Amino acid sequence: MLDIRTMGHISIVVSNLEEAEKYYSELFGTKAIASLINLKNDGMAKNMGFENLELSEKILKFVHCNLVLVLTQFHSPQGSSEVPKHQINDMGGPRHIGLNVENIESAFDFLKGRSDVEILNNADFRPVSYSKISPDEFKLESSTSEQNQQEKEKLAQLLSKKKTFFFRDKYGLIWEIEERFFEES
Repeated sequence: MLDIRTMGHISIVVSNLEEAEKYYSELFGTKAIASLINLKNDGMAKNMGFENLELSEKILKFVHCNLVLVLTQFHSPQGSSEVPKHQINDMGGPRHIGLNVENIESAFDFLKGRSDVEILNNADFRPVSYSKISPDEFKLESSTSEQNQQEKEKLAQLLSKKKTFFFRDKYGLIWEIEERFFEES
């Protein structure tokens, strides 16, 4: 087992660092914390499986949570410039990254008004609560929690109120926006 403690970063390959930095800053309120410009590093190249590597990176941090985006522009070698439009149910690699927001309606309105994102639904879509989920439709992994019907009822009620939607950004990455529904502990 790997002893993972926290998420390190999400890496996104982009064609223009400044444009991508502005884009993600407008979408998520990220702030640049570091830049690497025209880096040539033999160790990094070897780790990536390349012989000659030159890249530039912008490291962005989400302002309100401990999440880091690393935007990478490869100068050499260059990969495909096609932005794939995977569907959420396609195999191979991560299909979406979930982010929690306080007000999903506000987040939805903000994103729906943008021409550089694609809401993954029809034109009339608005986020709605999940259909009712009953406690017998899921299992809690802790045997004590599983036996605690009151705990399962509470979670079923919370899950039944959950609202979410998905969008694809201009770099092909699918993001799930969900209204935060767990109480702070």
